[in-house]
Amino acid sequence: YKTTNIPSDRGQLLKALGDSKDIFTLQSYLDMTLNKSLVRGQDFHSVLSSVASNPAGTLLAWRHLQRHWDAIFDMFHSGSFTMGHIIKSVTGHFSTEFDFHQVNQFFLHKDVGAGKLALKQSLEEIKISIEFRKTCEGKIISWLDTKFPSDTV
Repeated sequence: YKTTNIPSDRGQLLKALGDSKDIFTLQSYLDMTLNKSLVRGQDFHSVLSSVASNPAGTLLAWRHLQRHWDAIFDMFHSGSFTMGHIIKSVTGHFSTEFDFHQVNQFFLHKDVGAGKLALKQSLEEIKISIEFRKTCEGKIISWLDTKFPSDTV
């Protein structure tokens, strides 16, 4: 990642680094985003997004965003649409009441700058996911259980 000058290679490497199943590796990768000499500002969103889309990294990315909100906000400023992309990529996989309340409470008194619309959309998408789970999750689990019964010994 640090040595290639080919943008497509850099993008692939950023994504691949976020695919690790090791939470310590993912946390180190997230920590690198706070050092511009390790992760360029324009690559910040790619790193956060790749970790957040990894089931092993979803909560790590959310906690990283919470813990370092002020530094991240300073990095991109209130007028940057990157803030909206960051918010959506980190919260986009949330689907429980707990997630909704955490996101809502965290951002309640935060300046999100140009990310205001993205935050509103993210909260709406979490609500939609909650409703989907309420109405469909049981049916999907039942269907999966009938199609793919677990072996009981």
